[in-house]
Amino acid sequence: AAGPRSGAGGAAARAAASPLIPEGSWEEHEKAKIIEALQRTNWNITKAAQLLGMTFRTLQYRLEKFGIKRP
Repeated sequence: AAGPRSGAGGAAARAAASPLIPEGSWEEHEKAKIIEALQRTNWNITKAAQLLGMTFRTLQYRLEKFGIKRP
């Protein structure tokens, strides 16, 4: 029984094709969460990275990527 199936599989494929978060807003969400973590830790990058569940180096990269600088 080869061939395409109809039913729930088609709906799942369509749902997977459309993004849950519009393009561009994921970066905005991530940037906001990074800034929030930095403020909560008084701009301690090590502690902020731990709060966010990422490494120190990853957070440093994202700070540079998003142009986030300590006020």
